[in-house]
Amino acid sequence: MMMHGDWGFGMWGGWLVMLLFWFLLFSLAISVLTSLFHRDSTSRYSMDSFDPRRIVQERYAKGEISREEYLALMNDFK
Repeated sequence: MMMHGDWGFGMWGGWLVMLLFWFLLFSLAISVLTSLFHRDSTSRYSMDSFDPRRIVQERYAKGEISREEYLALMNDFK
């Protein structure tokens, strides 16, 4: 009995492995390029997210700080 290749995959096994390799490589490249060039207004690295007034307002809205703490912090920005 003759085996086609070292593992017995034959011609189809090699093509499937190569197809899977290129598909994964192409998918990885697309996802990297998409993440590099995708810009939206809700990006956590946008300059708006580092505005201290906005952070204090969000913390107050979530109930993380009291009204007195909120007013004291907002007065510090004046």
